[in-house]
Amino acid sequence: MSDNPYQPPRSAPTPLAEHSPLRKAARSSFRLVALVLLVPAIYNYVAFDARTIASGGLPSNVAATYRVINIFAFVVGFGLIWFAGFPLLEAVAKLLRAVFAKRADPAQWLEVLYRSLHRAVILAALGAALWAIWVFAFYQRGVDFYTISWTVGVPVHLLAACWYVPLVYRWYRMN
Repeated sequence: MSDNPYQPPRSAPTPLAEHSPLRKAARSSFRLVALVLLVPAIYNYVAFDARTIASGGLPSNVAATYRVINIFAFVVGFGLIWFAGFPLLEAVAKLLRAVFAKRADPAQWLEVLYRSLHRAVILAALGAALWAIWVFAFYQRGVDFYTISWTVGVPVHLLAACWYVPLVYRWYRMN
């Protein structure tokens, strides 16, 4: 018997389902990274506020307005990262695949991204600790900006590279 000529052509493999366990775990990891990095971000703001605003450099009404604007920006920024950060990361990954690896399977491409986010939590915790050390050294101890930025900034950037270099390498091997 012959094939049905009116049968639709077979489509390419579909990306991972919207509610797949791997995607849910990756989204949870992404949000955990955001929470972990929120702690030193708040510490950084409080230390900055104590050094510049609370020291009396601004009139009290301007300082209060400045604090309200900053707290609002923190809440809105964190909300955007919480709700739109993961879909944005997926969109960037899809764009990179469309530009650099058209032959790569979209589902495998995203799977590599999702699996890489599990390691990002540990790296973010280490990065958050280094960020807190930077804030303490700069604001409480008065260490020179360039000195502390080199001694802490380089390891923090190497930690970030420990996440994205293996990810890019796996994507490269896939193509």
